[in-house]
Amino acid sequence: MVKIEAQLKKKIEKYRVFDTMIKKIALVITLIILIASFAEGGQSWRNDEKSELSSPLPLPFLVDYNPVVADMIQGINESIVGTYVQTLQDFGPRVTGSAASTSASDYIFNQFSSMNLSVSYDPWTSSGYSDRNVEAVINGTNSSSDKIFVVCGHFDSVYGSPGADDNGAGTAAVLTAAQMMKGYNFEHTIRFVTFSGEEQGLLGSYHYAGEASSQADNIVGALNADMIGYTQTSSGGTIVKIYENSASEWITDLAINISSVYQNEIGLTINRLMGSSNSDHYPFWANGYDAIFYHEYEFNPYYHSPNDIIDNMNLTYDAIVTRLIVATLAELAVPAGPLKTDVGVEAIDSPIDNVSYPGGMRNINVTIKNYGWENQTGFNVSCEIIEISEPLTPLYFAVRKQVFYNEITITEQLQFNQSIPVHWEYSFQNISQYLIKIRTLLEGGQCPWNDE
Repeated sequence: MVKIEAQLKKKIEKYRVFDTMIKKIALVITLIILIASFAEGGQSWRNDEKSELSSPLPLPFLVDYNPVVADMIQGINESIVGTYVQTLQDFGPRVTGSAASTSASDYIFNQFSSMNLSVSYDPWTSSGYSDRNVEAVINGTNSSSDKIFVVCGHFDSVYGSPGADDNGAGTAAVLTAAQMMKGYNFEHTIRFVTFSGEEQGLLGSYHYAGEASSQADNIVGALNADMIGYTQTSSGGTIVKIYENSASEWITDLAINISSVYQNEIGLTINRLMGSSNSDHYPFWANGYDAIFYHEYEFNPYYHSPNDIIDNMNLTYDAIVTRLIVATLAELAVPAGPLKTDVGVEAIDSPIDNVSYPGGMRNINVTIKNYGWENQTGFNVSCEIIEISEPLTPLYFAVRKQVFYNEITITEQLQFNQSIPVHWEYSFQNISQYLIKIRTLLEGGQCPWNDE
């Protein structure tokens, strides 16, 4: 017995030594990681802290083909982005603090406003300059989420340059994103932001990201578009650069996945690059937020010159890169269903209570409401009444008999948030249970509502 106890003591002591060695090794590894983090000037450490607070999306974050997202981006073409770029170019050089810059910001504000978005100016003063950013918002429908996703680009240009590619193209991407996404619901909040002061040292975006950080805004990811509309060769029109930092690699991973999944709509090769501090993504990095920077693969030789005009751009390439940006933003914000054709049943005034109803002729009163942004007309509303003849049997096994069906065509135009009453008459029998179904059938056969 004594011999066995001695052997056990030796084994226990051996394990204690081993355990101490493991703890020392773990401590050394931890110190190495901390030193490496601070060696990057605190940037990696700060981003890791922000990412934890922001609860970023899980990795690997992969997506499948989504017809809703496809519908958003398929409408993006040369005409849409070209109209925005041409209008911005026509203001002339949009130098920060100039009348042309003010006119451009007014134009952007009015465009957002015409989309029925919540829009505001964001004035700033810095380094002897004063101007304003413009922001529009689609609020997320998930009340438990405080996540925010940003798409941004600067609208100012340098002296003497009309700034078509730098950066009418990026501003056009932001406006196009808003135009394509305004008709949809999203789980998380989207901010569409255009900055002034970029050419003077990212002044507008430093103000914006700094304010967001001071308010503890949970910006999970920002997508910055700057010079995305020039190609010199046909092969250059199949590639786009994305600049990232280590904390933001997950967004680039997602963009690569999206370009592949939406091959027919996008199909770009992503050339990912580390770093870059010369565009409006950088102030997001400096404030601990994840962000990436989309940039044309072949640099525009007309940059910062009078020849930076729409005639020297490739609008097809511009539209495809914009599709990539919008699809990435949509997948991040998580589509929650379209609004543009969202006509549904607001209320049903049922004429029976299935308990003490005596039977007889009654009105079925229904209120139909347009919950979507687009005006609706020429859609049908149907009413179906079914008798349940065996009420003690579980509903799905009971004998059902359709006793009434009728469709009414709504010919008057129903604007956003407008309601219209619809009613039918039916002579109910004195039985214990009825099922009343009201459906709206929109143009193209969509049936988004089925209320019982």
